[in-house]
Amino acid sequence: MTTVTLQGNEVHTNGNLPAVGESAPDFLLVDGELNNKKLSDFTGQKIIMNIVPSLDTPTCATSTKKFDE
Repeated sequence: MTTVTLQGNEVHTNGNLPAVGESAPDFLLVDGELNNKKLSDFTGQKIIMNIVPSLDTPTCATSTKKFDE
């Protein structure tokens, strides 16, 4: 478990966050067309990931819109 700070409060996460510079595990995600993709599908490519808890919240929706700009 990792502890992070959110709005001045300690929050405990599930699992452990990777260390800076550590390789990410070969995780599974779903793309915009609902196809399963693994991190290894992008080997040799540069990727940027924008991860938000929910697009149903104003903060996450605004963050996603700004990221896309």
